[in-house]
Amino acid sequence: MINPLYLFLKPILLPMITKNLLIVILFLIVENSVAQNTKHQVSSGKIIFDITYPETQLDEKTMANLPTESVMFFKNDKVKIDVNMPMSKTTIISDNKTGEGTMLLDMMGNKWAIKMNKEQLLKEKETTNGKPKVELTHESKVIAGYNCTKAIITINTKLGEKSFDAWFTKDLKVKNSFSSQIEGIDGFLMEFYNTQNAMNMKMTARSVEPMEVADSEFSIPDGYQQKTMDELKGMGRGGK
Repeated sequence: MINPLYLFLKPILLPMITKNLLIVILFLIVENSVAQNTKHQVSSGKIIFDITYPETQLDEKTMANLPTESVMFFKNDKVKIDVNMPMSKTTIISDNKTGEGTMLLDMMGNKWAIKMNKEQLLKEKETTNGKPKVELTHESKVIAGYNCTKAIITINTKLGEKSFDAWFTKDLKVKNSFSSQIEGIDGFLMEFYNTQNAMNMKMTARSVEPMEVADSEFSIPDGYQQKTMDELKGMGRGGK
């Protein structure tokens, strides 16, 4: 499944950060979460994911700059995901109920807030490579204290079909943006492995902390300059 945010941001941020770092950020933002509608106890809390890069052949400098964890806060229909890197921080705040999202970029002293509505995301989603195939299995294991089931996800790419394993649980009531849903998986992804170009990335939930998350976590902090996606694209092309 191709992330609509990836399609939005690829031509924008490449002039600002390396291609490999961009790919990692965008996969962290969306591929580690799936919407669900089941009724379960945990509906508010914090999840920390470990990020590793098995068998990835990149130079030491690039590897040293890749993020090693992402932090997710969730409450009812809202989710916030933080990804920290040595020179930047990317945050995505999404509201599954309204279908709207805000991307916060804190990069080299610049702080930008870019809002995206449901229509924008749908427009970008139309350019993806179709619906992924999902094969559910009977394999199970415990991740961060939660029982998980294995699914095999197959997507179409320019190089042909690619498959990766995904482990999901039904014991977390987390709702993410509709654009992140994988039809056929009724649960929340706790571990997945994916390959993009020369980078192999694996995300595994390290801990799940049920807690009352403050509403302020899903608000835009002070100091961020509001920009539209068109304005950000103009900056990527050298505009002001």
